[in-house]
Amino acid sequence: MSSTSTEQTGKKIGAPDFNPDKYVKELSQRCVGGQELQQQRQKIQALADETNLSLKRNVYQNYMQFIETAKEISRIL
Repeated sequence: MSSTSTEQTGKKIGAPDFNPDKYVKELSQRCVGGQELQQQRQKIQALADETNLSLKRNVYQNYMQFIETAKEISRIL
């Protein structure tokens, strides 16, 4: 599984006009056999895992900024 292919899949899935039903239908028509479908599933799962990790990092980072801002405000008041 190439990173370029994964990036392209990520761009498709992240597009504002992404239609999951259409994507799955096209994917199932394109793939030949269960092995290829399994590879696509793994690629999508890897994207989901990356996204989950990124969201967790962003929440943590924003939480720390929130705490720091709250401390600054309490010092001012």
